[in-house]
Amino acid sequence: MVVVLKPVSNENWYECTQLKVKPEQLHIFPAPVVYWIAESKYVDDFELRAIYSEEVLVGFLVFCTNPDKDDNYWIPAIMIDEKHQGKGYGKAAMKTLIQFMSKNQPR
Repeated sequence: MVVVLKPVSNENWYECTQLKVKPEQLHIFPAPVVYWIAESKYVDDFELRAIYSEEVLVGFLVFCTNPDKDDNYWIPAIMIDEKHQGKGYGKAAMKTLIQFMSKNQPR
């Protein structure tokens, strides 16, 4: 399975805000996507990505571009829309993110 992580932009931000988890998952992912978009404007090292399978938006993720004091990189949020869960998109997105971060982080 191939997914593409596209930056959240003027073209796709609103569509990202329409992503939702299942009601029983709200305790795991309580903040809506619009919250993460807003917070990213004030937290300098947050990067936002829309998760696409082909041209279909299936999810959203947030990761930090700078390590913490222990040299760890954080992924504060990852979610797959309720209509697309259980199809392997989350796992594929994590693999793609790890590859991206491995190539783009200084060693």
